[in-house]
Amino acid sequence: MAAILIVDDDPMIRTIATEFLREGDHAIVEAGDGLEAMHVLKAVPFDLMVLDMLMPEMDGLETIMEARQVQPSLRILAISSGGSMDARHLLEVARTLGAHAVLTKPLTAVVFRSVVEDLLGGESARPAQVRTSI
Repeated sequence: MAAILIVDDDPMIRTIATEFLREGDHAIVEAGDGLEAMHVLKAVPFDLMVLDMLMPEMDGLETIMEARQVQPSLRILAISSGGSMDARHLLEVARTLGAHAVLTKPLTAVVFRSVVEDLLGGESARPAQVRTSI
């Protein structure tokens, strides 16, 4: 069982991601933005953070940079629909800052579960070893 933090300002996305992972018997915690996520990360160790890139208060890119300092071994899956920005570019920046894998929204159960399991079971945190969907 892994501890997973799902961070997205859209409660529906958090619910969907949680449901996709329910079969895995993981301990899942949700946060509505980067600031809330950082409060949680400073208090509790996690194996994986699923992180939206576009959020109010503290966006995903800022959250990646701060999370790397607080929990250096934390695996990060960056997700985004891009909003008014190009999702591919945004997710490539996330990868450069330390995301181990990236996925575009909308999330699909099969791909999402597969990427999460790869991240949780992988020996290395190098992004090149993880499948992406962008």
